[in-house]
Amino acid sequence: MDKKKKIKPVLAVCFVVFCGVGYVGIRYVGTESKQIVFEKAPEERDTPGTDADRITSEPREADRDESVVISSGEQPETLLYVHVCGAVVTEGVYALSEGSRVADGIAAAGGFTEAADRSYHNLAALLSDGQKVYVPTEEETKDLSVPERTSSANDGEPDESKKVNLNTADTEELMTLSGIGKAKAQSILQYREKVGPFQSIEELKNVSGIGDAMFERVKEHIVVK
Repeated sequence: MDKKKKIKPVLAVCFVVFCGVGYVGIRYVGTESKQIVFEKAPEERDTPGTDADRITSEPREADRDESVVISSGEQPETLLYVHVCGAVVTEGVYALSEGSRVADGIAAAGGFTEAADRSYHNLAALLSDGQKVYVPTEEETKDLSVPERTSSANDGEPDESKKVNLNTADTEELMTLSGIGKAKAQSILQYREKVGPFQSIEELKNVSGIGDAMFERVKEHIVVK
């Protein structure tokens, strides 16, 4: 009986200690759980958004490239290069905007000289790239009739088959050329008989009575074959 009485108090003490340890353990686990929750919350608040949100909010490299392409997509201005010579202040080759007219080319060359025949050209005619505008003097065109004084330099390129061949044309065919009358047509035939066939259309200027102004007038309508 004495042993049983001694064991009971020991069991009671052990039970109390066990309960106390269990209680402390439960409190400790609860505290740790709360700390874990509170430690994670600030990290979540500091994050402005998901990865997808951040990618969407930042400008894409492709977008920046597209803006550069759009800003550099303007086409350069088309220029015409025209040779203006003769009775103008400053002869030369001038770069003019597409759609320019004969008047613009002459203005670029400083305008007419006092000796220029101002009525020779159609000043409203459109210019083309590579065109030569020769302005004659009144002395050069004094023998031309009134209709002949109207320039035909900008009438367009004639059909090759319809051009007058200086080496085979007769008097009547030569007279179809603007400004070439019977006397000048005969001079061309005489030159051809004396010197031989024309080697180039520019050789026509060697014929008596045909100067630069006359040559510029007919050069688009003649050929040497």
